[in-house]
Amino acid sequence: MKRARVPIFLIVPLVVLSLAVLGARDRDRARHTTTTAVGGATAATLMPVAPPAGALSSTFFCPGGTGQPDGAADAFVLIANPGDRALHATVTVYPGAIDGDQAAAQAIAGLAPKATTVEVPARGRITVHLADVQSSPYNAALVEVDGGEVAVEHRVTGKLGSDGGPCASAPSATWYLPSGSDNPGARELLSLFNPFPDDAVIDVAFVTSDGSRVPDRLGNYVVPGGHLVVLDVNKESPLHEQVATSITSVSGRLVVGRLQSFDGSDPKHPAGMASTLAAPQPALVWTFAEGEVAEGIGEVYTVYNPGDAQAEVDLEIALDDPDVNGTVDPISVKVPPHAYVQVVMQDQGRVPPGVGHTVTVRSRNGVPVVPERAISAGAPATRRGYAPALGSPLVADRWLFAAGRADATTAEWLIVVNPSPDSLVRFSVTALAKGQPIPIDGLQQVEIRPGGRIAVEVGPHLSRPDLPLVVDGDGPVVVERGLYGVGRLGISLAVGIPLSSGLAVRPPNPPTPTSPPS
Repeated sequence: MKRARVPIFLIVPLVVLSLAVLGARDRDRARHTTTTAVGGATAATLMPVAPPAGALSSTFFCPGGTGQPDGAADAFVLIANPGDRALHATVTVYPGAIDGDQAAAQAIAGLAPKATTVEVPARGRITVHLADVQSSPYNAALVEVDGGEVAVEHRVTGKLGSDGGPCASAPSATWYLPSGSDNPGARELLSLFNPFPDDAVIDVAFVTSDGSRVPDRLGNYVVPGGHLVVLDVNKESPLHEQVATSITSVSGRLVVGRLQSFDGSDPKHPAGMASTLAAPQPALVWTFAEGEVAEGIGEVYTVYNPGDAQAEVDLEIALDDPDVNGTVDPISVKVPPHAYVQVVMQDQGRVPPGVGHTVTVRSRNGVPVVPERAISAGAPATRRGYAPALGSPLVADRWLFAAGRADATTAEWLIVVNPSPDSLVRFSVTALAKGQPIPIDGLQQVEIRPGGRIAVEVGPHLSRPDLPLVVDGDGPVVVERGLYGVGRLGISLAVGIPLSSGLAVRPPNPPTPTSPPS
């Protein structure tokens, strides 16, 4: 890594501190929320967040994908800038290979990280194809921007569809992935990205139906400084329908992502591909905005407990239009230490088919967990694909999405949740259209009842192949984006990147309404 860029890393702690201060300042605005997180962690350590507008710089770490023409997971980085001045970004692409692939190791032996500088236009976005910067079996990217309030997403595309989501805004000493599979027809790859000069020494633990274990060679495993290493889980822990993963650093920090694919040969898993950034920490409360059980659509929650004490967890389900559809009791589960529990929504008679819902995963006994939701779709549903996603442990007044597309090939949806039990929230959506902010007609001052959600398709309001979006609420909300292939394979679901306004962590105890919902 170039010496000139090291000081930018040193700014990360200042950015985290700034976010914590801003969160405290906005606490009175963030109704029924708190800026105190698990174990003294701040909001910026729980999920990707954007530094405030006045920040001198922003740094994001993108787990990437394949880095050669016609790769199975061709990698892109998208940078969105809602501000009123152009920013400059340096994208440094790190080559990588699967550990144990000798031919690939030889191919990257003479390669070094390669950088390109791009201008990110005001109120717009730019896309960088990583293979154009560095040709390598696999790539990851470090993105450094000379300003704040920007969002950076990673995206992969291939024959099995496309997927992506936020890049990490900070490295971590721990990373967790609740849901994975290396059954026949499935392939799971772990991206271990260490852009720092010093080596990271880690333990990689796999949790399956047989229990938790650290394979001998993955204890005190070294990820060299300035390197991307890819682990093939199919070789490390083969033939498991469900694999949860913990990466714990003995020394150093890194960023971890997962590439999961299904070729369609297993009838339990529709064909599809997903690229997921791991969770850096467990938390007490997670919000999942999207949810639906219907014929051909499956919805499964994997609740992973990486800690040493049993977790007692509720899955709180809020149905759309409760005046018509009613309410349902929470689903309660006990998750042993270093284990997971799966909840299959279509097996829960209390969840009516065809009714949209949001799910809040909440620990009742103070033991934090990491949940992941996987939605799969096949015939007779019109959508086809596989889409795992982490929820959000945070709420915010403002959310930014760098990726987005609404046209004849892709349907884009926004799902907005109001976590307040007694306050109505309004939200508005603005498109960043190559320098021109466009308030989207029909998506201004949309009301969400207390505890409710709104799911809107963007295409009928504005159709564009290049569609970064800003969602502004007059109170704290959680926003998730769905991208669905039209007449083709592909589902992608991801929470947005929260901006500093109203940024807070949801409280561990369910709030009590002070007045009846209106």
